[in-house]
Amino acid sequence: MDTKFRNEIARLKNAKEVYQSDYVANIESFEEKIERLDNQIERSESEVKREILKRHKNIYLQEIEKLDTTIEKTTRFIDDKVAALEAKVDEI
Repeated sequence: MDTKFRNEIARLKNAKEVYQSDYVANIESFEEKIERLDNQIERSESEVKREILKRHKNIYLQEIEKLDTTIEKTTRFIDDKVAALEAKVDEI
């Protein structure tokens, strides 16, 4: 039983690292897109085009907020689960 708990703890910690790596990659991708949009907004002479680009930028910013919320919830959930399993291991 002790081995099952330890394997589950290792699996959860590994999953947490994967989630965090994916999060960083996604954030970097959105930040690059936002940077490109900022450059396009600056260069654009058309007000209509600037408004469209600003809307796209806002969509990316909202996606980053969603990613932030999701990673916080996921990390907290995994940490709580690991702590509970470690407590059980200590009891055994």
